[in-house]
Amino acid sequence: MGAAWRSESVSARSSVLRTTYSNRQTIVPAFDHQSLWAKSKLFVDRALHARDNDDAIEYHLWAAIALEVLGKAALAHLHPTLVADPSHLPSLLTAAGRPTGTNHKSIPAKTVFERLKSAVDAFDERMERECLLMANRRNAELHSGETPVTGLDPRSWVPQFWRAVDVLVASQARTLDDWLGNDEGQRVREILRDAAELLRQTVLGRIERRRREMDLRFPPGSQERSDAEARSNARPIPPRFSEAADAVEEQACPACGMKGWMLGSVADEEVQTVEADSDPEWGPMYSEVVITTYDVEEFRCPECGLRVEGRDEVAVAGLPADFVREDEREPDYEPEYGNE
Repeated sequence: MGAAWRSESVSARSSVLRTTYSNRQTIVPAFDHQSLWAKSKLFVDRALHARDNDDAIEYHLWAAIALEVLGKAALAHLHPTLVADPSHLPSLLTAAGRPTGTNHKSIPAKTVFERLKSAVDAFDERMERECLLMANRRNAELHSGETPVTGLDPRSWVPQFWRAVDVLVASQARTLDDWLGNDEGQRVREILRDAAELLRQTVLGRIERRRREMDLRFPPGSQERSDAEARSNARPIPPRFSEAADAVEEQACPACGMKGWMLGSVADEEVQTVEADSDPEWGPMYSEVVITTYDVEEFRCPECGLRVEGRDEVAVAGLPADFVREDEREPDYEPEYGNE
């Protein structure tokens, strides 16, 4: 009876949202944040309706669609042009506030999640991959003979789905209650708390297991351990690590204590102009210092095999959230225009 009541409530709210969205279509551009937000709520209501009716395939299908539209709403919250197809001028004009008919094209799911990784701080590479995986399963279900959702355990994707939703909703200065209603919002918060605790136990358990394995192979205080640490200190960055990140930084492994590597993605870049020694002929000389901050997306230890992936796991492992690099370069002066 409880499930039936929830389904009825969801259906009623869907009807209201559908009417609201339909009305807004005549008065707002196609890439308007509010329109996308309302449409994403309509789709998540359909997902919840399917869940309450034990339809796992429909649940995943509508959840994946809702997630993509919610992602577009998050981008449009920054600026509507982030949602428009950059190769389609009428769409760009419409997103910029100059409507040009009804032929509009938006970016595909892959581009949505790529842009969110750069635009939303808490949306990391792992979240991007998980969201894209949902979108790919949806596309395979709709556009091919494959049935990737059949038999798929909801526990394998639901916590990750709600985590992404929580991040995207917060990026729009809203709450889960705003998107789902109070009762459903509370249920999702409970799911997220349980998932966070499971993640914590999983990461700490992984670290402890790697620590025990290394202690068995190289007992602490032994010559074998000293030799292993010396080999670790002399080991260069494995090429596969450098190829997988924008920058790599050395970091002691939380499991074995030997040299591991943090893999980072560019988060911020600042350029500072620094005066160098003056030249008698040319006068004051300057150089530029580029200060780049990298978010730690992953940690890998080639010694014990520990791998920590995603910013949530990085935080649980007690690893730094970011690192900074400074590089000096010559200023890129523009050529004279010939108007001397």
